[in-house]
Amino acid sequence: MVAAGSTTPIGAPAERDPQAPSKGPITLAPGDSAGATLRYTQAGNYQNCQRVQAESILVYPPSATDSLAISRTLTACSNEDIKLLSIGAFTQ
Repeated sequence: MVAAGSTTPIGAPAERDPQAPSKGPITLAPGDSAGATLRYTQAGNYQNCQRVQAESILVYPPSATDSLAISRTLTACSNEDIKLLSIGAFTQ
């Protein structure tokens, strides 16, 4: 998660969800799509969370080195030991 106008991450990055492991590479034909489930835990669930307003989630597609910004207002924790995001494997 990042603040408005920034690419500096706030807090911890998403962790891979061990309940949704990768089943291997996905090959997409033109016009096909794939998706992954991103889960967010409310920052207010953590008493020691230093809350910061985030305006976007930065996503790095597989094999990409540049990110895509998904506009979404969320409350982040600046504490890197608090994990608010988890991501599953891409599926078709």
